[in-house]
Amino acid sequence: MAASRGKRSENSQQHGLRTVRVLLWALVYTATWTLLSSGQGWYIGIPVICLATGLSYILQPPSLAFRLQHLPGFIAYFVSRQLLGGMDVAKRSFQRDATSHAAWVHYPFTSAALNTRIGLSALIGLLPGTLGARIESDALLIHVLDERLDWKSEVANLERHLSKLLGTPARTSS
Repeated sequence: MAASRGKRSENSQQHGLRTVRVLLWALVYTATWTLLSSGQGWYIGIPVICLATGLSYILQPPSLAFRLQHLPGFIAYFVSRQLLGGMDVAKRSFQRDATSHAAWVHYPFTSAALNTRIGLSALIGLLPGTLGARIESDALLIHVLDERLDWKSEVANLERHLSKLLGTPARTSS
């Protein structure tokens, strides 16, 4: 009898956690819709929010646990890369010789954590000159505007900052 009561208590705790998670996802999607639509178009927004929340419940994406002490460093790094990238794009637009050195390259992940890998593939596209195209086993396929530049250390720095932010250690080579 005590075992069944313990199991029931555990099930109700899991149900409560799932409910909180669904409400949090709904809140995130509602805030995102509000920001992107300037608070308009709710006749489309409400079904989209419900669909996105339902998919999040079904697919159960991993929760993002941030290490808040690393957030300021990550933001400073990311904004600095954005500014440098913007200056590079402006410089390229005024150059007469517009020869292209674009290429598809593979970047081997140093983190084994899935959330870091997915985050890297998403965030790398926000840095000018790079686009994460596909995760292939232990590597990320990236399109770079100029393969002559040191793209690999830039991506490694972003992955290192993201790993610190998410609390996922880099893989050690042995």
